[in-house]
Amino acid sequence: MTWIVRDVYDAIDAFAPFDTAWERDNVGLLVGRMDRPVQTILTALDATPGAVLEAKSLGAQLLVTHHPVLFSARTRLDEADPEAALLCDMVRANLSMIAAHTNLDAAKGGTNDTLIAQMGWAPAEADGILRHGVLPSPMPLSALAEHVSQALGAPVTSYGQADRAIRRFALCSGSGNSEVEHAARMGADVFLTGELRHENLLEAMSRGMTVLTAGHRATEICAAEVLARHLQSVADRVQLNVRVFVSKYHPFA
Repeated sequence: MTWIVRDVYDAIDAFAPFDTAWERDNVGLLVGRMDRPVQTILTALDATPGAVLEAKSLGAQLLVTHHPVLFSARTRLDEADPEAALLCDMVRANLSMIAAHTNLDAAKGGTNDTLIAQMGWAPAEADGILRHGVLPSPMPLSALAEHVSQALGAPVTSYGQADRAIRRFALCSGSGNSEVEHAARMGADVFLTGELRHENLLEAMSRGMTVLTAGHRATEICAAEVLARHLQSVADRVQLNVRVFVSKYHPFA
């Protein structure tokens, strides 16, 4: 039995259904063909030149990312443009690409549930991509910020009174701009997310919440691991000789 791109797509769809992605989210097969054979897969947070080079060095036929490409309509592929050059590079390398974005964020066991687990907290209630719950025990905002920083291995910026006791949390990986009102409705004392625009940060504070921002990449890099574990598990279950690697490329290093 040989896997093709369609089989990988179906394996992701069973775990994080593509039809649960936000309406304007560009998920699914973005480059390549569904009928291409797949023996080696690379998962990554982003489709970057470094990740594509890594995929080619592994002999991968498929790149599976969290963040999509082609968010804006294109009328030409002029390789003077970075994204156009990236797409052309993938096509020349016969490298297909699938993106699983907000569907993976919302999925049970997906990005946000994995982020909860990284904090060492009990599974939280799910509302779309937002997760909300109660900390194992109340702690000051300053101590919570330190805990999050250690759990993610990344600096955390805190907004609010350092000594405020935090019990209820709301959490959203990546950009939390769309979830501020939702988090406040859940009665959160703190909203933990990757990043917020200035006006959304002000809104969160005006709604009585404190805020912790830990960086977009730090809160979503787990998505590559989630995808890799799931795909390798499915492949092993049906005894397929398919290798799944997690990208080691860091675009900001």
